[in-house]
Amino acid sequence: AMFHQPSGAAAVGHLPALSLPSPAHLELVQLHVFTRHGDRTPLRHGFQSFPVPELMKKCGHSAHRSPWSTGFLRYYDPDTWQGRGDGICYLGQLTEQGCSRMQFLGQQLRKAVVAGGLVGADGPRTGDIYVRSTDVPRTRESAQCLLLGLWPNLTQAIPIHTKLGGNRAEDMYPIPGSCARLADLSEGWKEDHRAEIEAADRLPGLAGAFREADARGRLGVYDNLHCRVAHGQQLPTGVTMRDFETLQRAVHREWYGCYGDSKEAARLGVGRLLGEVLDNMRGALGQPLRTVPQAPPEGPARLLLYSGHDSTLGPMLAAMQAPFPTWPQLGSCVTLELFQERQAGGPAGRPPAGAAAGAGG
Repeated sequence: AMFHQPSGAAAVGHLPALSLPSPAHLELVQLHVFTRHGDRTPLRHGFQSFPVPELMKKCGHSAHRSPWSTGFLRYYDPDTWQGRGDGICYLGQLTEQGCSRMQFLGQQLRKAVVAGGLVGADGPRTGDIYVRSTDVPRTRESAQCLLLGLWPNLTQAIPIHTKLGGNRAEDMYPIPGSCARLADLSEGWKEDHRAEIEAADRLPGLAGAFREADARGRLGVYDNLHCRVAHGQQLPTGVTMRDFETLQRAVHREWYGCYGDSKEAARLGVGRLLGEVLDNMRGALGQPLRTVPQAPPEGPARLLLYSGHDSTLGPMLAAMQAPFPTWPQLGSCVTLELFQERQAGGPAGRPPAGAAAGAGG
């Protein structure tokens, strides 16, 4: 299932209830939740055509921290930082609204997983939960906010796992630059669909921004506008919502179309990640594992949270042939549920969460 949070500041806190319905004879054994991080600032400085000064003043939640503590100096020139502690944002930083959105998503998730007996109300037992994030500040902070919504009074530490080693080790999003064959497939697909992709290039309101765009091209322009819309700000003068939606469709096809049309691209782009998901499901059912070396002694996790990006959700959904007509929204999530026939005593291998002396350990 895919859940979209409505865009705009007024929309935070108004997400439809996240439910995981199941037939009476089935029991939820394991849940995988893939999220896109919460609202953030643009990934590059505002175009002269589209300046974003007000959007860069929404990071008061981290005013007490320097870029060194949040890892932002991995991406920004340290000579430009002069001890700013006034809530001014850095590029690609999670904003206060983004924190609130992810915390609210955690609250909605709590209603589903605690009521379903997947995890305890006071906190997870050892091995009940596994949290993974890409090695980027905004995704790690989004995971922390999500956990705060899940268990607001939690006192135990829940580790957030990342894969070190750069792009070659990361498998939560496709990296054509690290795979020559995937790069060829992606560029070939874009060439075959050039007319469809370039539909937005002729929009008069976006002409100035396209002239300034760097190698990210349309996506860089869209990202700037997308962050504005998410924070409830007006589009630049001369740009209409229809222009925004046309550009959205173009970048959606440009960056995700390949993974839905080519099985080879899907395998190279998200095969390792989906293979990990399948292995965790096999472990939950007591079946032999294929890619995960060894299951933990307490058994497979019941709840697995992955804090990622639009480039995590989009290729995954395209590869699974799951229709999603719009770009993955900030704070949206995809859930993959594993059910089995109900048995006396709960799911195979582990008693229900919250059983005697279980929750909150």
